[in-house]
Amino acid sequence: MRARPNIPEFRLLCACLRWPEAAVAAEAIRAASAGEIDWRRFVQMVAWHRVGGIVHRALAHADVAIPPPATVALYRLARRNAAASLQRLAVSSQIAALFRGAAFPFFFLKGEALGIQIYGAPGVRHSIDVDVFVPPSKVDVALTLLTQAGYVRELPHAGASARRMTAWLRTQKDLMLRTPLGVTVELHWRILENRNLLADVATTQTIEIEIARGLSLPRLPPNVQFIYLCAHGAYHGWFRLKWLADIGALLSQLSAADIATLRRDAKVAGITRCVDQALLLSARLLGTGLPDSLISELEADWQIRLLADLAIRIMIAGGEIGDPASQMKRELLSGPSRWLMGDGFGYVATEFRRLLTNPRDLLTSDVPDWLLRFSLVVRLPYWIWKRRPGAARRIALAD
Repeated sequence: MRARPNIPEFRLLCACLRWPEAAVAAEAIRAASAGEIDWRRFVQMVAWHRVGGIVHRALAHADVAIPPPATVALYRLARRNAAASLQRLAVSSQIAALFRGAAFPFFFLKGEALGIQIYGAPGVRHSIDVDVFVPPSKVDVALTLLTQAGYVRELPHAGASARRMTAWLRTQKDLMLRTPLGVTVELHWRILENRNLLADVATTQTIEIEIARGLSLPRLPPNVQFIYLCAHGAYHGWFRLKWLADIGALLSQLSAADIATLRRDAKVAGITRCVDQALLLSARLLGTGLPDSLISELEADWQIRLLADLAIRIMIAGGEIGDPASQMKRELLSGPSRWLMGDGFGYVATEFRRLLTNPRDLLTSDVPDWLLRFSLVVRLPYWIWKRRPGAARRIALAD
Protein backbone atom coordinates (compact mmCIF):
# COMPACT_ATOMS: atom_id res chain seq x y z
CA MET A 1 0.00 0.00 0.00
CA ARG A 2 1.34 3.43 -0.91
CA ALA A 3 2.59 5.36 2.11
CA ARG A 4 0.75 8.67 2.40
CA PRO A 5 2.33 11.33 4.61
CA ASN A 6 -0.87 12.69 6.17
CA ILE A 7 0.96 14.53 8.92
CA PRO A 8 0.41 18.29 8.41
CA GLU A 9 3.84 19.21 9.78
CA PHE A 10 5.54 16.71 7.47
CA ARG A 11 3.64 18.04 4.45
CA LEU A 12 4.70 21.59 5.29
CA LEU A 13 8.28 20.47 5.75
CA CYS A 14 8.31 18.82 2.31
CA ALA A 15 6.80 21.96 0.76
CA CYS A 16 9.59 24.05 2.29
CA LEU A 17 12.21 21.83 0.65
CA ARG A 18 11.12 22.60 -2.91
CA TRP A 19 13.92 24.27 -4.83
CA PRO A 20 14.53 26.66 -6.46
CA GLU A 21 12.66 29.37 -4.55
CA ALA A 22 9.92 30.33 -6.99
CA ALA A 23 6.29 31.35 -7.01
CA VAL A 24 5.08 27.76 -7.29
CA ALA A 25 7.19 26.72 -4.30
CA ALA A 26 5.94 29.65 -2.22
CA GLU A 27 2.33 28.79 -3.10
CA ALA A 28 2.87 25.18 -2.02
CA ILE A 29 4.27 26.38 1.32
CA ARG A 30 1.33 28.74 1.92
CA ALA A 31 -1.15 25.98 1.07
CA ALA A 32 0.56 23.48 3.39
CA SER A 33 0.68 25.99 6.26
CA ALA A 34 -2.98 26.99 5.94
CA GLY A 35 -4.18 24.14 8.15
CA GLU A 36 -3.59 23.53 11.83
CA ILE A 37 0.16 23.18 12.42
CA ASP A 38 1.81 22.04 15.63
CA TRP A 39 4.76 24.43 15.33
CA ARG A 40 6.68 22.84 18.15
CA ARG A 41 6.54 19.51 16.38
CA PHE A 42 7.40 21.19 13.09
CA VAL A 43 10.57 22.70 14.56
CA GLN A 44 11.49 19.29 15.98
CA MET A 45 11.11 17.75 12.51
CA VAL A 46 13.22 20.51 10.96
CA ALA A 47 15.96 19.84 13.50
CA TRP A 48 15.78 16.07 13.07
CA HIS A 49 15.93 16.21 9.27
CA ARG A 50 18.66 18.87 9.44
CA VAL A 51 17.11 21.34 7.03
CA GLY A 52 17.03 24.46 9.18
CA GLY A 53 18.80 26.68 6.65
CA ILE A 54 16.54 25.72 3.76
CA VAL A 55 13.32 25.91 5.77
CA HIS A 56 14.17 29.29 7.29
CA ARG A 57 14.75 30.74 3.83
CA ALA A 58 11.69 29.07 2.34
CA LEU A 59 9.26 30.33 4.99
CA ALA A 60 10.65 33.85 4.69
CA HIS A 61 10.36 33.68 0.88
CA ALA A 62 6.73 32.50 1.13
CA ASP A 63 5.97 35.20 3.73
CA VAL A 64 4.24 32.73 6.04
CA ALA A 65 3.19 34.02 9.45
CA ILE A 66 4.41 31.66 12.16
CA PRO A 67 4.36 31.98 15.98
CA PRO A 68 7.29 33.93 17.49
CA PRO A 69 8.73 30.94 19.42
CA ALA A 70 8.94 28.91 16.21
CA THR A 71 10.41 31.89 14.36
CA VAL A 72 13.16 32.23 16.96
CA ALA A 73 13.88 28.49 17.00
CA LEU A 74 14.15 28.27 13.21
CA TYR A 75 16.35 31.36 13.07
CA ARG A 76 18.69 29.83 15.65
CA LEU A 77 18.92 26.59 13.69
CA ALA A 78 19.77 28.48 10.50
CA ARG A 79 22.27 30.80 12.23
CA ARG A 80 24.02 27.91 13.96
CA ASN A 81 24.36 26.04 10.70
CA ALA A 82 25.69 29.12 8.87
CA ALA A 83 28.38 29.65 11.52
CA ALA A 84 29.38 25.98 11.48
CA SER A 85 29.50 26.07 7.68
CA LEU A 86 32.28 28.66 7.77
CA GLN A 87 34.27 26.43 10.11
CA ARG A 88 33.83 23.44 7.80
CA LEU A 89 34.93 25.54 4.83
CA ALA A 90 38.11 26.48 6.67
CA VAL A 91 38.80 22.85 7.55
CA SER A 92 38.13 21.73 3.96
CA SER A 93 40.57 24.35 2.71
CA GLN A 94 43.22 23.17 5.17
CA ILE A 95 42.77 19.52 4.21
CA ALA A 96 42.96 20.38 0.51
CA ALA A 97 46.24 22.24 1.06
CA LEU A 98 47.73 19.33 3.04
CA PHE A 99 46.74 16.67 0.52
CA ARG A 100 47.73 18.73 -2.51
CA GLY A 101 51.12 19.25 -0.91
CA ALA A 102 51.51 15.49 -0.61
CA ALA A 103 50.49 15.10 -4.29
CA PHE A 104 47.95 12.28 -4.03
CA PRO A 105 44.37 12.21 -5.37
CA PHE A 106 41.44 13.09 -3.12
CA PHE A 107 37.98 14.61 -3.31
CA PHE A 108 35.25 15.84 -1.00
CA LEU A 109 31.88 14.16 -0.59
CA LYS A 110 28.74 16.21 0.04
CA GLY A 111 29.58 19.02 2.46
CA GLU A 112 30.14 22.66 1.61
CA ALA A 113 31.13 22.05 -2.01
CA LEU A 114 27.78 20.37 -2.65
CA GLY A 115 25.87 23.05 -0.74
CA ILE A 116 27.40 25.85 -2.78
CA GLN A 117 26.82 23.95 -6.03
CA ILE A 118 23.13 23.42 -5.24
CA TYR A 119 22.09 26.48 -3.25
CA GLY A 120 24.65 29.01 -4.45
CA ALA A 121 25.94 29.91 -0.99
CA PRO A 122 27.46 28.27 2.08
CA GLY A 123 25.34 27.79 5.19
CA VAL A 124 22.06 26.81 3.52
CA ARG A 125 22.68 23.07 3.33
CA HIS A 126 23.23 21.41 6.69
CA SER A 127 26.32 19.30 7.33
CA ILE A 128 27.80 17.99 10.54
CA ASP A 129 31.22 17.00 9.26
CA VAL A 130 33.74 17.14 6.43
CA ASP A 131 33.86 13.99 4.30
CA VAL A 132 37.00 13.49 2.23
CA PHE A 133 37.98 10.46 0.14
CA VAL A 134 41.50 9.18 -0.49
CA PRO A 135 42.60 5.98 -2.27
CA PRO A 136 43.01 3.04 0.13
CA SER A 137 46.77 3.05 -0.44
CA LYS A 138 46.99 6.64 0.85
CA VAL A 139 45.03 6.30 4.09
CA ASP A 140 48.15 6.02 6.25
CA VAL A 141 49.75 9.07 4.62
CA ALA A 142 46.55 11.11 4.91
CA LEU A 143 46.09 10.09 8.54
CA THR A 144 49.67 11.07 9.35
CA LEU A 145 49.23 14.50 7.73
CA LEU A 146 45.99 15.16 9.62
CA THR A 147 47.47 13.99 12.92
CA GLN A 148 50.47 16.29 12.46
CA ALA A 149 48.01 19.15 11.87
CA GLY A 150 46.47 18.51 15.30
CA TYR A 151 43.53 16.32 14.30
CA VAL A 152 42.71 13.60 16.82
CA ARG A 153 41.37 10.23 15.73
CA GLU A 154 38.16 9.37 17.58
CA LEU A 155 36.77 6.37 15.69
CA PRO A 156 38.48 4.05 16.20
CA HIS A 157 39.93 5.91 19.16
CA ALA A 158 43.55 7.04 19.12
CA GLY A 159 44.57 4.33 21.58
CA ALA A 160 43.11 1.44 19.55
CA SER A 161 45.44 -1.53 19.17
CA ALA A 162 47.10 -2.40 15.88
CA ARG A 163 44.83 -5.46 15.57
CA ARG A 164 41.70 -3.36 16.05
CA MET A 165 42.94 -0.73 13.59
CA THR A 166 43.72 -3.37 10.96
CA ALA A 167 40.27 -4.89 11.37
CA TRP A 168 38.70 -1.45 11.06
CA LEU A 169 40.50 -0.62 7.83
CA ARG A 170 39.52 -4.00 6.38
CA THR A 171 35.84 -3.95 7.25
CA GLN A 172 34.75 -0.29 7.44
CA LYS A 173 34.61 2.56 4.91
CA ASP A 174 35.93 5.52 6.91
CA LEU A 175 37.40 6.68 10.19
CA MET A 176 36.56 9.78 12.19
CA LEU A 177 38.82 12.56 13.42
CA ARG A 178 38.24 15.84 15.21
CA THR A 179 40.03 19.11 14.59
CA PRO A 180 41.40 21.29 17.43
CA LEU A 181 38.27 23.49 17.02
CA GLY A 182 35.93 20.51 17.28
CA VAL A 183 34.97 19.99 13.61
CA THR A 184 34.41 16.35 12.72
CA VAL A 185 36.26 14.92 9.70
CA GLU A 186 35.51 11.56 8.13
CA LEU A 187 38.39 10.12 6.11
CA HIS A 188 37.00 7.68 3.52
CA TRP A 189 38.69 4.94 1.52
CA ARG A 190 35.32 3.65 0.32
CA ILE A 191 32.32 5.87 -0.16
CA LEU A 192 29.57 3.33 0.58
CA GLU A 193 29.19 0.54 3.12
CA ASN A 194 28.66 -2.17 0.49
CA ARG A 195 31.97 -2.50 -1.32
CA ASN A 196 30.18 -3.58 -4.52
CA LEU A 197 28.64 -0.12 -4.97
CA LEU A 198 30.71 2.43 -6.91
CA ALA A 199 33.81 0.36 -6.19
CA ASP A 200 35.83 2.04 -8.96
CA VAL A 201 35.28 5.58 -7.68
CA ALA A 202 38.96 5.91 -6.74
CA THR A 203 39.83 6.04 -10.44
CA THR A 204 37.17 8.64 -11.28
CA GLN A 205 38.38 11.89 -12.78
CA THR A 206 37.35 14.65 -10.38
CA ILE A 207 36.35 18.22 -11.14
CA GLU A 208 36.98 21.42 -9.18
CA ILE A 209 34.25 23.61 -7.76
CA GLU A 210 35.13 27.18 -6.82
CA ILE A 211 34.26 27.98 -3.21
CA ALA A 212 35.73 31.47 -3.09
CA ARG A 213 38.20 33.50 -5.08
CA GLY A 214 41.40 31.49 -5.22
CA LEU A 215 39.87 28.49 -3.42
CA SER A 216 38.46 25.41 -5.13
CA LEU A 217 37.73 21.92 -3.87
CA PRO A 218 37.78 18.66 -5.86
CA ARG A 219 34.58 16.64 -6.05
CA LEU A 220 33.00 13.91 -8.13
CA PRO A 221 31.67 14.78 -11.61
CA PRO A 222 27.92 15.56 -11.66
CA ASN A 223 26.54 12.22 -12.83
CA VAL A 224 28.70 10.15 -10.47
CA GLN A 225 27.92 12.52 -7.61
CA PHE A 226 24.17 12.26 -8.24
CA ILE A 227 24.30 8.46 -8.29
CA TYR A 228 26.38 8.46 -5.11
CA LEU A 229 23.90 10.76 -3.35
CA CYS A 230 21.04 8.43 -4.34
CA ALA A 231 22.92 5.36 -3.11
CA HIS A 232 23.90 7.08 0.15
CA GLY A 233 20.34 8.17 0.86
CA ALA A 234 18.88 4.81 -0.10
CA TYR A 235 21.31 2.85 2.04
CA HIS A 236 20.29 4.89 5.08
CA GLY A 237 16.59 4.64 4.25
CA TRP A 238 16.38 8.40 3.53
CA PHE A 239 15.77 8.96 7.24
CA ARG A 240 17.05 12.54 6.86
CA LEU A 241 15.00 14.62 4.44
CA LYS A 242 18.03 16.83 3.75
CA TRP A 243 19.36 14.10 1.44
CA LEU A 244 16.17 14.11 -0.62
CA ALA A 245 16.24 17.92 -0.70
CA ASP A 246 19.64 17.66 -2.42
CA ILE A 247 18.17 15.31 -5.02
CA GLY A 248 15.18 17.52 -5.70
CA ALA A 249 17.33 20.63 -6.09
CA LEU A 250 19.72 18.86 -8.46
CA LEU A 251 16.84 17.44 -10.51
CA SER A 252 15.47 20.95 -10.99
CA GLN A 253 18.62 21.72 -12.98
CA LEU A 254 18.31 18.68 -15.28
CA SER A 255 16.40 18.01 -18.48
CA ALA A 256 14.51 14.82 -19.29
CA ALA A 257 17.47 13.74 -21.44
CA ASP A 258 19.86 14.33 -18.52
CA ILE A 259 17.72 12.18 -16.25
CA ALA A 260 17.63 9.40 -18.84
CA THR A 261 21.43 9.50 -18.99
CA LEU A 262 21.64 9.30 -15.20
CA ARG A 263 19.44 6.21 -15.18
CA ARG A 264 21.63 4.56 -17.82
CA ASP A 265 24.75 5.34 -15.79
CA ALA A 266 23.09 3.95 -12.68
CA LYS A 267 22.29 0.73 -14.51
CA VAL A 268 25.94 0.35 -15.48
CA ALA A 269 26.92 0.96 -11.84
CA GLY A 270 24.43 -1.68 -10.67
CA ILE A 271 22.29 0.63 -8.52
CA THR A 272 19.34 1.46 -10.74
CA ARG A 273 16.86 1.06 -7.89
CA CYS A 274 18.64 3.66 -5.75
CA VAL A 275 18.23 6.30 -8.44
CA ASP A 276 14.68 5.28 -9.34
CA GLN A 277 13.63 5.33 -5.68
CA ALA A 278 15.09 8.84 -5.32
CA LEU A 279 13.27 10.02 -8.44
CA LEU A 280 9.94 8.68 -7.22
CA LEU A 281 10.39 10.09 -3.71
CA SER A 282 11.30 13.50 -5.11
CA ALA A 283 8.20 13.51 -7.32
CA ARG A 284 5.89 12.32 -4.53
CA LEU A 285 7.14 14.48 -1.68
CA LEU A 286 8.76 17.51 -3.27
CA GLY A 287 6.62 17.82 -6.37
CA THR A 288 9.65 17.57 -8.65
CA GLY A 289 8.62 17.97 -12.26
CA LEU A 290 9.47 14.65 -13.88
CA PRO A 291 8.01 13.45 -17.19
CA ASP A 292 4.61 11.78 -16.67
CA SER A 293 5.80 8.70 -18.55
CA LEU A 294 8.72 8.30 -16.14
CA ILE A 295 6.54 8.66 -13.04
CA SER A 296 4.11 6.07 -14.46
CA GLU A 297 7.01 3.70 -15.13
CA LEU A 298 8.35 4.09 -11.61
CA GLU A 299 4.93 3.67 -9.95
CA ALA A 300 4.34 0.52 -12.02
CA ASP A 301 7.50 -1.15 -10.63
CA TRP A 302 6.51 -2.87 -7.39
CA GLN A 303 10.08 -2.85 -6.05
CA ILE A 304 10.55 0.89 -6.57
CA ARG A 305 7.08 1.53 -5.17
CA LEU A 306 7.89 -0.56 -2.08
CA LEU A 307 11.24 1.15 -1.59
CA ALA A 308 9.57 4.57 -1.77
CA ASP A 309 6.86 3.52 0.69
CA LEU A 310 9.44 2.19 3.16
CA ALA A 311 11.49 5.38 2.90
CA ILE A 312 8.49 7.59 3.66
CA ARG A 313 7.63 5.52 6.72
CA ILE A 314 11.27 5.76 7.86
CA MET A 315 11.27 9.54 7.40
CA ILE A 316 8.15 9.91 9.51
CA ALA A 317 9.37 7.48 12.19
CA GLY A 318 12.67 9.35 12.42
CA GLY A 319 10.89 12.59 13.21
CA GLU A 320 10.18 11.57 16.79
CA ILE A 321 13.24 12.95 18.58
CA GLY A 322 14.75 10.70 21.20
CA ASP A 323 11.97 8.12 21.00
CA PRO A 324 13.41 4.58 21.27
CA ALA A 325 10.34 3.11 19.53
CA SER A 326 10.90 5.40 16.53
CA GLN A 327 14.58 4.44 16.47
CA MET A 328 13.77 0.74 16.46
CA LYS A 329 11.04 1.17 13.84
CA ARG A 330 13.48 3.00 11.59
CA GLU A 331 16.06 0.23 11.90
CA LEU A 332 13.48 -2.48 11.18
CA LEU A 333 12.23 -0.67 8.07
CA SER A 334 15.76 0.09 6.81
CA GLY A 335 16.71 -3.58 6.73
CA PRO A 336 14.38 -4.72 3.91
CA SER A 337 15.16 -1.63 1.81
CA ARG A 338 18.88 -2.42 1.88
CA TRP A 339 18.28 -5.88 0.46
CA LEU A 340 16.22 -4.48 -2.41
CA MET A 341 18.28 -1.45 -3.42
CA GLY A 342 21.23 -3.17 -5.11
CA ASP A 343 21.36 -5.07 -8.40
CA GLY A 344 22.94 -8.47 -8.85
CA PHE A 345 24.16 -11.40 -6.76
CA GLY A 346 27.39 -9.65 -5.78
CA TYR A 347 25.54 -6.90 -3.94
CA VAL A 348 23.28 -9.34 -2.06
CA ALA A 349 26.20 -11.61 -1.14
CA THR A 350 28.21 -8.68 0.20
CA GLU A 351 25.23 -7.42 2.20
CA PHE A 352 24.67 -10.88 3.66
CA ARG A 353 28.33 -11.12 4.63
CA ARG A 354 28.15 -7.68 6.26
CA LEU A 355 25.07 -8.71 8.21
CA LEU A 356 26.84 -11.77 9.62
CA THR A 357 30.39 -10.58 10.11
CA ASN A 358 30.59 -6.76 10.21
CA PRO A 359 32.24 -6.18 13.61
CA ARG A 360 31.62 -2.40 13.87
CA ASP A 361 29.66 -2.69 17.11
CA LEU A 362 32.48 -4.69 18.67
CA LEU A 363 35.26 -2.52 17.26
CA THR A 364 33.75 0.58 18.86
CA SER A 365 33.19 -1.19 22.19
CA ASP A 366 35.46 -1.91 25.15
CA VAL A 367 35.51 -5.68 24.58
CA PRO A 368 39.01 -7.16 24.64
CA ASP A 369 40.80 -7.70 21.34
CA TRP A 370 40.79 -11.47 21.63
CA LEU A 371 36.99 -11.44 21.52
CA LEU A 372 37.06 -9.89 18.04
CA ARG A 373 38.03 -13.32 16.67
CA PHE A 374 34.58 -14.54 17.63
CA SER A 375 32.61 -11.63 16.18
CA LEU A 376 30.33 -13.99 14.25
CA VAL A 377 29.13 -15.49 17.55
CA VAL A 378 29.30 -12.43 19.79
CA ARG A 379 27.93 -9.76 17.45
CA LEU A 380 24.19 -10.56 17.66
CA PRO A 381 24.01 -10.79 21.49
CA TYR A 382 26.04 -7.59 21.77
CA TRP A 383 23.79 -5.80 19.24
CA ILE A 384 20.70 -6.80 21.24
CA TRP A 385 22.33 -5.72 24.52
CA LYS A 386 23.20 -2.28 23.10
CA ARG A 387 19.54 -1.77 22.18
CA ARG A 388 18.13 -2.64 25.57
CA PRO A 389 15.55 -0.06 26.79
CA GLY A 390 18.02 2.11 28.70
CA ALA A 391 20.57 2.20 25.88
CA ALA A 392 18.06 2.65 23.05
CA ARG A 393 17.23 6.16 24.17
CA ARG A 394 20.91 7.13 24.26
CA ILE A 395 21.35 5.81 20.70
CA ALA A 396 18.31 7.72 19.45
CA LEU A 397 19.47 11.00 21.01
CA ALA A 398 22.98 10.68 19.61
CA ASP A 399 21.96 9.66 16.08
